[in-house]
Amino acid sequence: MHLGNLHTALLSWLFCRLQGGEWLLRIDNLDTPRVQAGAEAQIIADLAWLGLAWDPPIWRQSERRGLYASILSALRRSGALYPCRCSRRMLAHLSAPHGAWPLYPGTCLDKQHSWGEEQAKLPSWRLRLPATELEWQELGNYPNQIKWRRAGGGCGAAPR
Repeated sequence: MHLGNLHTALLSWLFCRLQGGEWLLRIDNLDTPRVQAGAEAQIIADLAWLGLAWDPPIWRQSERRGLYASILSALRRSGALYPCRCSRRMLAHLSAPHGAWPLYPGTCLDKQHSWGEEQAKLPSWRLRLPATELEWQELGNYPNQIKWRRAGGGCGAAPR
């Protein structure tokens, strides 16, 4: 496991156990071309070696595809999602002037794209969000706030 992942695992395990909660192990294996053989077994071995016991079962994202598809379908039918055909490269170029926090310009917000394949590619699904502010309190009393701002009809997150 990556050192950053181990750090996060240890802190979340400690927090859950101190609060009397459950600590769940979720394996993110949806991006099948990037899944490495033996990675799951190594994660389990690393956590066991550290003494970080999780509460069963192990949650594998790939085993929940049906659930995710149902939820995405409901969001799409409700109008909460829209298809975006912008490439990652194009979006990186468009958001570059805004610094480290990408700002989606809303390019596809009002376009009538298909949800199916076009030029052998499926669209990304974007969530329609109103311009608003989100605030929450982190552990250790670190305040966080994100303001969703409008940029050409789209919304982007930027720290305040």
